[in-house]
Amino acid sequence: MREMLRVLKALRIKQETLKQNVAYMKGKRAVQHWFQRTQITLYLRRRNEQVIAAYKKKRLQQLWDAIRQKLFDERQGGRMMSRILNRMQYFDQARAFQHWQ
Repeated sequence: MREMLRVLKALRIKQETLKQNVAYMKGKRAVQHWFQRTQITLYLRRRNEQVIAAYKKKRLQQLWDAIRQKLFDERQGGRMMSRILNRMQYFDQARAFQHWQ
């Protein structure tokens, strides 16, 4: 009888220890899952920031290219206008010389 009580007491202690171990493992697993979720969330936030930064850089590059092209076109237009004005001036001079002849 005493031996049986000792065995039952040992089994009860073992069962309580197992319950505590299971509770600890569940808590540990929950913390691990939470940590993994936070790491994924942090990764996704960093990735979103990278994508947004890349998009902003692309848009800025497009704007700078457009500005550069616009300035180039304006310079080309100015050169063309100066050529036309020079030709008109020479044309007027040629008509004046024709008149004198």
